[in-house]
Amino acid sequence: MTESEAQLFPSYDLFNHYEHEQIFEAEEGQIFSQTITPPSEGQPLPTFCCEFCPKSFFKKRYLVDHLNIHTVFQDNVFELLGNLRKEMTELKHMMLPGPRNIQRELPNECPILPLRDVEDLVRFENFLLDEEAFNTLCTNLSTIGGNSIKDCTKRVLQKVISNPLSRTCNWKGRGDKLPFSGFLTTLKLIADAVRMHKDFEKATDLEVFDTVKKWLMHSADRDGIRYERRKHIYRLV
Repeated sequence: MTESEAQLFPSYDLFNHYEHEQIFEAEEGQIFSQTITPPSEGQPLPTFCCEFCPKSFFKKRYLVDHLNIHTVFQDNVFELLGNLRKEMTELKHMMLPGPRNIQRELPNECPILPLRDVEDLVRFENFLLDEEAFNTLCTNLSTIGGNSIKDCTKRVLQKVISNPLSRTCNWKGRGDKLPFSGFLTTLKLIADAVRMHKDFEKATDLEVFDTVKKWLMHSADRDGIRYERRKHIYRLV
């Protein structure tokens, strides 16, 4: 090492670091600082050394007090790093391009949601044939979210289909009800909106459509109609 380098990077041996100011705790609990000079030849050397810096101490409790300074500092740094990481993750999601983070307004031609009757459902199916309208509405519905694929599908259905309309439909169109399975574009819209959620990208049509079937099957329960009918029957009995 050259003389200039030695001036820039002084070496720290066992005695040089004693010239640093060290912090001790007095008996009455107060903190005071004291500059320790190197021990003369023949004096005992300090046995308690800090693992984070060059300082050493003659008494263990002085070392413990000193280590607390490092520990508090490290805890603060880790907490700040954790908060920074969380904020960066949130900013990343906010700045990601794509429809997940953008809730667009519905086109003026879109029927009022939720759809109220069969005529609205037919008009809605024809409305979705326009690709731009389909994508815009799919983006809007994808922001609804949910705790699971099943929950997300139900939330999307509630946004699109009103309870009175759901009672006029079932999956196969049995009885005098409308076959909801025939509205392919509407079903595709529901499935795509669920899959646009970042947690449900791998949702299959089978999972979504099975939830749609059960949701239509229990449509009478949502307004308490089946419960009221059973109550009326029990009263007659």
